[in-house]
Amino acid sequence: MDQLAKEAPNDQIRLGVILLACWNFAPEAWFPLILSSYLIVNTIFTVPAMIATSKGKPFRYWLPVRLIE
Repeated sequence: MDQLAKEAPNDQIRLGVILLACWNFAPEAWFPLILSSYLIVNTIFTVPAMIATSKGKPFRYWLPVRLIE
């Protein structure tokens, strides 16, 4: 279960870094579209993880970045 507890922060950190990069480098007019896309992608990644872990099954996020081991 420890590994499952480390997967979620890793994914949230990765998505947060992507959002910050978009915020800094994208044109200002695009940011509402980028933010809403971020929220949709975050939901798509998080909901299956919550369902799997509530059933006690292991879950690995797509495109993993292991910052917390």
